[in-house]
Amino acid sequence: MSAFIYFNESSTYGRMLRSLIRNMEASDDLFADVRDVMIQMREGDGSQDTHYAEVRTRFGFETDAKARAAFDELDSAYSKTSGNGAVSNVRAARDQFFAKLRG
Repeated sequence: MSAFIYFNESSTYGRMLRSLIRNMEASDDLFADVRDVMIQMREGDGSQDTHYAEVRTRFGFETDAKARAAFDELDSAYSKTSGNGAVSNVRAARDQFFAKLRG
C-alpha cells in the first residue's frame, strides 16, 4: 500500500473531503449490516415471498413480495459494489437501487 496522502482538514474543502470519506466508509458498513439483518430475519432460503414476512413487518414494507423485491435490489447492488472483481454497470446497479427504494 502506498503512503498516506495528507490534506488540510481545517480548510473548507479539506473538511468536505474528510466528510465524504467518513460518509462513504459508514455507508459501506451500513450497506452490509442492513443486508445481513434482512438475511437473518427471513425464514427459509429466501426463494419465496413468504420468507420475508419478518422483513416486511420490521422494515415496514407493504407486502412480503415488496420486502423480497427490496432485498433482491439491495443484494444485487451490494454484490456489484462490495467485491474486488471486475463488474460492469456498477453505477447502473446503484442508480436502480436508489430509484426503486427512494419512494
